[in-house]
Amino acid sequence: MISYNISGDLGIDGIENSYNIPSNRWFTDNLSLYLQYCESKNLVPGTIDAYLTILVEFFEWIDQNFSDIRDIRNIRRPHIERYLIYLQNKISPRSIKTRHIQLKTFFNWAADYESFETDSMGNFITLIDESPMAKIRPPKAPKKETDFLSEQQVELLLDVTKKGKGSTYFVGFRRRILIYLLITTLLRKTEMTNIKISDIDIGTNEILVMGKGRKEKRVPIVEGIREDFAKYLAVRNAALKKGRKNHDYLWVNHNGLPLIGAHCLNNEINELQRLS
Repeated sequence: MISYNISGDLGIDGIENSYNIPSNRWFTDNLSLYLQYCESKNLVPGTIDAYLTILVEFFEWIDQNFSDIRDIRNIRRPHIERYLIYLQNKISPRSIKTRHIQLKTFFNWAADYESFETDSMGNFITLIDESPMAKIRPPKAPKKETDFLSEQQVELLLDVTKKGKGSTYFVGFRRRILIYLLITTLLRKTEMTNIKISDIDIGTNEILVMGKGRKEKRVPIVEGIREDFAKYLAVRNAALKKGRKNHDYLWVNHNGLPLIGAHCLNNEINELQRLS
């Protein structure tokens, strides 16, 4: 396996850790290089985090089932097909299709990648010769209708946050503000969880959001929730101070760690529905 000096030559020391890339594994360097590629495409952090999570899950499965593989060059079509079969009893067809797309994107990138280094013949060193995904067709996934919360469901969720059932005051308060913003801004889940403090203009009571296709848009903080929103900012800052954290993300846990990605929002709503 070719060794790359990620932190030195490429100048991304520590970045992979913020995305929870496992360290000192045979696939660590590959994911770190792919991370740099994603950032060069100007993808939002939540999207990058979702991509890397899928890839880490795949490589961990390869590690557990094919212990002789220690280089992505040795991953072949049958390995990936077996992985996709394994997923059939674990996740939905739509989720399997999402993983197929990301694996295809990753291996296409790996096939096109060229290192700064050259081999004995003077050719630039590559990661793989061709993508093992080339002849693997995407699984069929049924079209999914968008789920909307009814007015009654929203009231039930808000009632849970006010009573603080099964949660601390901080968690309940965060969830209440989250729901308020969801129903008043109609933002996508990823857009909501990627909001940063620097995106918020208190003077105009607006939030700058990076939408699909990295198009900017402004959404209002409606008058009815401005007071509570300001209170959340205060408790959020207190959580960062308590946890000795320093970052710009709006949504945090009680230790000040950022909650990034649509899965975090899904977890919040699922927990509230369970408690209601």
